[in-house]
Amino acid sequence: MFTRTEVKDQSKEQLKGRWAVTGGLFLVITIITCGIQYIPYIGVLASWIVMGAFTLTYALISLKVVDRQELSIEDAFSGFRNFVNALGLFFWQQLWVFLWSLLLIIPGIIKAYSYSMCFYVLADHPDIGICEALNESKRITKGYKMDLFILSLSFLGWGILSVLTLGIGFFWLIPYMEVTLANVYRKLASQ
Repeated sequence: MFTRTEVKDQSKEQLKGRWAVTGGLFLVITIITCGIQYIPYIGVLASWIVMGAFTLTYALISLKVVDRQELSIEDAFSGFRNFVNALGLFFWQQLWVFLWSLLLIIPGIIKAYSYSMCFYVLADHPDIGICEALNESKRITKGYKMDLFILSLSFLGWGILSVLTLGIGFFWLIPYMEVTLANVYRKLASQ
């Protein structure tokens, strides 16, 4: 079991003195993914292809912060070491959320939270299969989807504030959210 305040306070403590490095790594990833979209003719497709690897990268960096490991610029591309699994997991996750969303949206939202830990599972177990990662995510989030939803809502005010600062606030918000989710993953996976 986890409480919102516990994982958020823990995340702030783990990020202390590391906000610039973590935010910088996430900024590099965001600039690259946004920049890829502007490649003529293939930009949108190319961004979808690399999105899995970058989502895995977010998970790997966040778990390194939680585990208090050193970060370097190479970590901004660490998800590409498991590119095929990350790509497959991203498309498989998106497909299932889309299909569940066809049943009046709410089931899709529930499944999105059910599959929300799959990239952390893949980061922790790089040799795991795509379906196994999704199933493990479903298993560890069973009974916690509402808690994850409320945790997401707790960042809403910070998101609005980040938009009002013309996006500068996301430099702090994204690492905070990702490390918080990594802490939640560690707690759920240890049960």
